Amino acid sequence: MRGLSYLLAIIAWTKFGQLLDRSWQEKRKLSENVSTSDTDNIYNRALSVGALGGKLLGAGRGGMMLLYVPESKQAKPP
Repeated sequence: MRGLSYLLAIIAWTKFGQLLDRSWQEKRKLSENVSTSDTDNIYNRALSVGALGGKLLGAGRGGMMLLYVPESKQAKPP
């Protein structure tokens, strides 16, 4: 049986994912040059399959995308 601390951790991680998404949505409002259609497509696809939020890391249209995906939505290894 999982206890209250487990539930609180799940809530905290869920909030973290939601804050990542909110931050990304606000950043995109700053300039149309913040993102590209390819980046938007990847991000939106990730959300559609379970990610709660993400962030671009790096500069100059290079780097990587960090995504928070709850464990229940992650692919299981074979």
